[in-house]
Amino acid sequence: MLLTILLVLMLIVKHKILPIKKEFTLFVIAGVSGTMVESLIMLAGPWSYAKPNLLNFPIWLPFLWGNAGILGVTLYLGIIKQE
Repeated sequence: MLLTILLVLMLIVKHKILPIKKEFTLFVIAGVSGTMVESLIMLAGPWSYAKPNLLNFPIWLPFLWGNAGILGVTLYLGIIKQE
């Protein structure tokens, strides 16, 4: 639960510093697709989570993937803007 709260706070701080268009939509798409791809990889059995909460995943995992997606888009836009 603490990790979920920290990930949400990190997203809020990032949004205040560097807002991007359609950030919430990108967050949801990255969170859902990242979790789905990880579920496909986990079917092969390379790892499992000790305390899964939501559909065999920790509750913080979609938030982690969402933050990763937003970070990737922000970095891309920063690189493009400097050229």
